[in-house]
Amino acid sequence: MYLDGKMSLELVPQGTLVERMRAHGAGIPAFFTPTGASTTVETGGIPIRFNPGGFKNGVLIPGNKKEFREFEGKRYIMEPAIAGDVAFIHAWRADEAGNLVFRNVANNYNNAMARNARLVIVEVRVTGEFFYTGLITV
Repeated sequence: MYLDGKMSLELVPQGTLVERMRAHGAGIPAFFTPTGASTTVETGGIPIRFNPGGFKNGVLIPGNKKEFREFEGKRYIMEPAIAGDVAFIHAWRADEAGNLVFRNVANNYNNAMARNARLVIVEVRVTGEFFYTGLITV
């Protein structure tokens, strides 16, 4: 679909994507990262969208050229924060106030997504007013 000009696409490394969302949730408008520096990502060489009919008909929306800076001799590009509309996340535990506890791999991105989105839909394993200590059997 991308190569046919039917959809837009921005190639972003997973870690940079998560940091862009985390930054928005923390109120940070942009940050610098070495990932993508001195590549076609920096120069905006990867088109966001091709014209209808595909890449043979040219570029409809060119790639975003990134601002760069050097810190201590290393090149970095500036990535803007992005806001999420809806986040579907999984939490191990929640209370009535909406406080969430994440376990295991759910710690990776759910916290950043929950802070980023305007609407958060949470699947919860256990609910309750207080936290249990010890082993829980069902």
